[in-house]
Amino acid sequence: MTSEEETDELAGALAHYKAAEQLREKDLEHRLDRERLLGGLLPVSDALFELEQYLADPARTSAPTTAALSDLRHRIDVIHRMLLRVLKNEAVEPMTSVGTAFDVSRHFSIGVEVAPSAPDDIVLRETQRGFLWNDRVLRQAKVIVGQSDTRPGEKQQP
Repeated sequence: MTSEEETDELAGALAHYKAAEQLREKDLEHRLDRERLLGGLLPVSDALFELEQYLADPARTSAPTTAALSDLRHRIDVIHRMLLRVLKNEAVEPMTSVGTAFDVSRHFSIGVEVAPSAPDDIVLRETQRGFLWNDRVLRQAKVIVGQSDTRPGEKQQP
Protein backbone atom coordinates (compact mmCIF):
# COMPACT_ATOMS: atom_id res chain seq x y z
CA MET A 1 0.00 0.00 0.00
CA THR A 2 1.36 3.38 -0.95
CA SER A 3 1.52 6.28 1.44
CA GLU A 4 -1.14 8.06 -0.59
CA GLU A 5 -3.50 5.08 -0.20
CA GLU A 6 -2.75 4.94 3.53
CA THR A 7 -3.50 8.66 3.83
CA ASP A 8 -6.82 8.21 1.98
CA GLU A 9 -7.68 5.22 4.18
CA LEU A 10 -6.88 7.19 7.34
CA ALA A 11 -8.90 10.17 6.11
CA GLY A 12 -11.88 7.88 5.45
CA ALA A 13 -11.56 6.28 8.87
CA LEU A 14 -11.38 9.72 10.49
CA ALA A 15 -14.50 10.86 8.60
CA HIS A 16 -16.39 7.75 9.78
CA TYR A 17 -15.24 8.36 13.34
CA LYS A 18 -16.40 12.01 13.24
CA ALA A 19 -19.78 10.99 11.78
CA ALA A 20 -20.23 8.34 14.48
CA GLU A 21 -19.30 10.89 17.15
CA GLN A 22 -21.87 13.36 15.81
CA LEU A 23 -24.54 10.63 15.87
CA ARG A 24 -23.66 9.79 19.50
CA GLU A 25 -23.91 13.47 20.44
CA LYS A 26 -27.31 13.82 18.75
CA ASP A 27 -28.52 10.64 20.43
CA LEU A 28 -27.42 11.95 23.82
CA GLU A 29 -29.11 15.30 23.16
CA HIS A 30 -32.32 13.51 22.12
CA ARG A 31 -32.28 11.33 25.27
CA LEU A 32 -31.71 14.40 27.46
CA ASP A 33 -34.64 16.20 25.78
CA ARG A 34 -36.91 13.19 26.39
CA GLU A 35 -35.72 12.92 29.99
CA ARG A 36 -36.51 16.62 30.53
CA LEU A 37 -39.99 16.22 29.01
CA LEU A 38 -40.79 13.10 30.99
CA GLY A 39 -39.41 14.65 34.17
CA GLY A 40 -41.65 17.65 33.59
CA LEU A 41 -44.69 15.39 33.29
CA LEU A 42 -44.06 13.64 36.61
CA PRO A 43 -45.46 16.47 38.77
CA VAL A 44 -48.60 16.43 36.61
CA SER A 45 -48.90 12.69 37.22
CA ASP A 46 -48.37 13.24 40.94
CA ALA A 47 -51.07 15.91 41.04
CA LEU A 48 -53.53 13.66 39.19
CA PHE A 49 -52.77 10.85 41.65
CA GLU A 50 -53.40 13.21 44.58
CA LEU A 51 -56.67 14.30 43.01
CA GLU A 52 -57.68 10.68 42.55
CA GLN A 53 -56.95 10.06 46.25
CA TYR A 54 -58.94 13.18 47.16
CA LEU A 55 -61.94 11.94 45.17
CA ALA A 56 -61.68 8.43 46.65
CA ASP A 57 -62.56 9.85 50.09
CA PRO A 58 -66.31 9.17 50.54
CA ALA A 59 -66.65 12.13 52.89
CA ARG A 60 -65.76 14.45 50.00
CA THR A 61 -67.80 12.83 47.25
CA SER A 62 -70.98 11.47 48.90
CA ALA A 63 -72.70 14.88 49.11
CA PRO A 64 -70.35 17.47 47.64
CA THR A 65 -70.69 20.94 49.07
CA THR A 66 -70.10 24.15 47.18
CA ALA A 67 -66.77 24.50 48.99
CA ALA A 68 -65.74 20.94 48.04
CA LEU A 69 -66.66 21.54 44.39
CA SER A 70 -64.76 24.83 44.43
CA ASP A 71 -61.73 23.05 45.89
CA LEU A 72 -62.00 20.34 43.23
CA ARG A 73 -62.23 22.94 40.45
CA HIS A 74 -59.15 24.70 41.88
CA ARG A 75 -57.16 21.43 41.99
CA ILE A 76 -58.07 20.61 38.40
CA ASP A 77 -57.11 24.14 37.30
CA VAL A 78 -53.71 23.83 39.01
CA ILE A 79 -53.05 20.52 37.26
CA HIS A 80 -54.09 21.97 33.91
CA ARG A 81 -51.75 24.94 34.34
CA MET A 82 -48.92 22.55 35.28
CA LEU A 83 -49.47 20.58 32.08
CA LEU A 84 -49.64 23.74 29.96
CA ARG A 85 -46.34 24.86 31.50
CA VAL A 86 -44.69 21.55 30.52
CA LEU A 87 -46.09 21.87 27.00
CA LYS A 88 -44.89 25.47 26.73
CA ASN A 89 -41.37 24.33 27.70
CA GLU A 90 -41.58 22.03 24.66
CA ALA A 91 -42.76 24.93 22.43
CA VAL A 92 -46.35 23.60 22.40
CA GLU A 93 -49.01 26.25 22.93
CA PRO A 94 -52.79 26.31 22.60
CA MET A 95 -54.27 28.17 19.65
CA THR A 96 -56.80 30.96 19.95
CA SER A 97 -59.71 30.09 17.68
CA VAL A 98 -62.93 31.62 19.00
CA GLY A 99 -63.62 34.90 17.25
CA THR A 100 -61.10 34.29 14.47
CA ALA A 101 -61.78 33.60 10.80
CA PHE A 102 -62.14 29.92 9.94
CA ASP A 103 -58.80 28.68 8.56
CA VAL A 104 -58.74 25.17 7.12
CA SER A 105 -55.07 24.77 8.06
CA ARG A 106 -55.81 25.51 11.74
CA HIS A 107 -59.43 24.47 12.19
CA PHE A 108 -61.58 21.42 11.55
CA SER A 109 -65.24 22.38 11.25
CA ILE A 110 -67.61 19.97 12.96
CA GLY A 111 -70.64 22.15 12.34
CA VAL A 112 -72.18 25.43 11.35
CA GLU A 113 -74.45 27.51 13.49
CA VAL A 114 -76.69 30.36 12.40
CA ALA A 115 -75.34 33.54 13.97
CA PRO A 116 -77.00 36.58 12.39
CA SER A 117 -74.92 39.03 14.46
CA ALA A 118 -71.57 37.45 13.53
CA PRO A 119 -69.77 37.62 10.19
CA ASP A 120 -69.75 34.45 8.10
CA ASP A 121 -67.00 31.92 8.69
CA ILE A 122 -66.05 33.15 12.17
CA VAL A 123 -65.29 30.48 14.77
CA LEU A 124 -68.05 30.64 17.38
CA ARG A 125 -66.97 27.78 19.66
CA GLU A 126 -64.23 25.22 20.12
CA THR A 127 -65.16 21.66 20.96
CA GLN A 128 -61.51 20.61 21.09
CA ARG A 129 -58.59 22.99 21.48
CA GLY A 130 -55.96 23.17 18.79
CA PHE A 131 -52.23 23.35 19.51
CA LEU A 132 -49.18 24.81 17.80
CA TRP A 133 -45.68 23.37 18.09
CA ASN A 134 -42.92 25.80 17.12
CA ASP A 135 -45.60 27.87 15.33
CA ARG A 136 -46.72 24.84 13.29
CA VAL A 137 -50.13 23.22 13.72
CA LEU A 138 -49.71 20.17 15.94
CA ARG A 139 -53.45 19.55 16.14
CA GLN A 140 -56.27 21.42 14.45
CA ALA A 141 -58.99 22.86 16.67
CA LYS A 142 -62.42 21.28 16.24
CA VAL A 143 -64.79 24.19 15.87
CA ILE A 144 -68.33 25.38 15.24
CA VAL A 145 -68.39 28.07 12.55
CA GLY A 146 -70.91 30.90 12.29
CA GLN A 147 -73.01 31.66 9.27
CA SER A 148 -75.36 34.65 9.01
CA ASP A 149 -78.22 32.52 7.69
CA THR A 150 -78.87 29.07 6.30
CA ARG A 151 -80.98 28.66 3.22
CA PRO A 152 -82.54 25.29 2.38
CA GLY A 153 -80.39 23.24 0.08
CA GLU A 154 -77.16 25.13 0.83
CA LYS A 155 -74.19 23.26 2.09
CA GLN A 156 -73.49 24.05 5.74
CA GLN A 157 -69.76 23.39 5.88
CA PRO A 158 -67.43 26.39 5.40
